[in-house]
Amino acid sequence: LEAYYDRHHATIYLNVISLFEGPMFLNMCQSIESTLAPGSNSEEEVDVEAWIRSHESAEMKLLLHAFLLSNVVFLVQDELQIDLECLELLKNLATIKSILSTQLEKTDAKMESLQRLLASPVPSLSVIFDATKYIKEAKLSLATEIDSFINETQKKVEQQCRSFLRRSQFESLFQSPSSQVAHVVDLGASPLEAVLN
Repeated sequence: LEAYYDRHHATIYLNVISLFEGPMFLNMCQSIESTLAPGSNSEEEVDVEAWIRSHESAEMKLLLHAFLLSNVVFLVQDELQIDLECLELLKNLATIKSILSTQLEKTDAKMESLQRLLASPVPSLSVIFDATKYIKEAKLSLATEIDSFINETQKKVEQQCRSFLRRSQFESLFQSPSSQVAHVVDLGASPLEAVLN
């Protein structure tokens, strides 16, 4: 979980990095490979499935933490549709938050910081779809062509977002504004600039 402080806007940005992204995942795989290699000093057998599950669990905790701390959550998608695995992850997060709230109500232990987090308003969710790859594939170069493509695609993905993300099971995790549920952008070389616009 990376944090950035924007002094000018007095805003803290949290960035959840998946444990299964690029270099981090490669490093972990190399670590397992060296452990499993013949002649390695480790006599302990590695349960790869258990190892993956433990990292998935850690990732879920980080993600839930980000949802509990944030006012707005940006979900960035590479494809021009919601990744179903990502949707499943959001479902699981909502379930975990619900279970955590129920358990906290039953316990006598005072966990004031956790209680405050769980009682805080749910963040609003913005889904960002990167159209860069599709703009290149369609060889769109004129600004008017790109704007037209993005506007048309915006309508399609917003319809998909509404059907997926407005389910009651997500209510405890985030809220989706009635307008601009999804943002289709050409992230290009300046993703932050595109998102802020």
